[in-house]
Amino acid sequence: MTDNTITMTDKNVTMTDNPVTSARDDTHLPAAGPDRSGTGRFVVRSLTAADWPAAKAVDAAAFGYAPDDDFLDNTTLPQYDPARFTGVLDPELDGILVGIGGIQSRAMTFPGHGPAPVAAVTWVAVRPDNQRRGILREVMTHQLHGLHDSAGEPVAILTASEAGIYGRFGYGLATLRTSLEIPAPTALRPDLPVQRVTESALPEALPRMKEIHQRVRSATVGYLDREDVVWNNLFSEHPSVQKGRGPRRIALHADGYITYRIDQAWSDRGPDSTLTVGELCATTPLARASLWQHVLSYPLVRKVCYPMAWADEPLPEMLTNPRALVSDVGDHIWVRLVDLDRAIGLRTYSAPATVVVQVVDSFCPWNDGVWQLELGLAGGSAARSTQPAQIVAGVADLGAAFLGGTRIARLAAAGRVTGDPAAISLLDAAMGTALRPTTPEGF
Repeated sequence: MTDNTITMTDKNVTMTDNPVTSARDDTHLPAAGPDRSGTGRFVVRSLTAADWPAAKAVDAAAFGYAPDDDFLDNTTLPQYDPARFTGVLDPELDGILVGIGGIQSRAMTFPGHGPAPVAAVTWVAVRPDNQRRGILREVMTHQLHGLHDSAGEPVAILTASEAGIYGRFGYGLATLRTSLEIPAPTALRPDLPVQRVTESALPEALPRMKEIHQRVRSATVGYLDREDVVWNNLFSEHPSVQKGRGPRRIALHADGYITYRIDQAWSDRGPDSTLTVGELCATTPLARASLWQHVLSYPLVRKVCYPMAWADEPLPEMLTNPRALVSDVGDHIWVRLVDLDRAIGLRTYSAPATVVVQVVDSFCPWNDGVWQLELGLAGGSAARSTQPAQIVAGVADLGAAFLGGTRIARLAAAGRVTGDPAAISLLDAAMGTALRPTTPEGF
């Protein structure tokens, strides 16, 4: 969100500019888990503040960047509780840290019931010279089993540097990230009403932006809470995250805002600048159209990009020539139901359904087995059942469908969910939502 472009990593995925962090007081929350010896090859434990230098080194090595200690030490790391970070140490290598993974406490908006706590998994990294030794499995076990043992957050979320990594740990793809590109200037439909918007500096704009974001978050499935420190971090202009790009600009409407940067360029034929949208937040169609009109008609700009657009962004329906818009879709948020019985009650459902599901979950065996799901407009529940299963689904598939955007029927068409077609239709109707979820930021 902001005008940072997202860096898809399974560590602190950044919105474009900088890592999203939270200043929430985590003292009441479970640590990453009790110390475990893991397979016996490693020592697996929660970190302390003294481990931060080693953790930074592991992360930098895994993702191939040169860490900016000033930014990390003073802006990023103070937002984390080291006790919620897992460290894997190798006694055969003098006890050095070879793998890490953190949990950040956030709240995500679920269908119907609004925001609920989630474990936002971040900073997952393994030293490149220690790949394929089971270190990531140690981290995932410590995190997920620790959440279960301590009755922590019943749902975990993450973004992945590679899409094939986390399915084996029970994570399912729940939200998509759409990248839009459109030539400028481009006209909106002439019958579409628009209003003038006003450019503003961040200090003056921020109070209104926070209020608008809160209104959108409360009504939009997949949005995350954003405390003051998160805003500060997202909109930092520290040199390590600004990276020489043009200054951030903000345009305000009474019911929305848009942030963007302009990369100035010239060709032999004249101006050839690119405007990159960081975040578009609007509570009404009028605000959305007005903000799009502003950037699509920006002086000297010949291309507008939006790398973190909502999968259901209605811009194509707003254009005179929708063919001008080019889009690309990628994975974004992966959801893991840590405790199925507690997670099911966190949301409401679009239609009533009573279905018996055999859940396959070898990584978190307390979820494995047959469950009767009672789903309705007011909420849901899950209880163990001795009845014959009508549906067989992996826990990753239920996680993928949990926010309503990935349809059970689609998973069934792919052969991932099997069973009685009538029961599959009932579950699909219950779990699906009218619009797909969006999480326009990383963490």
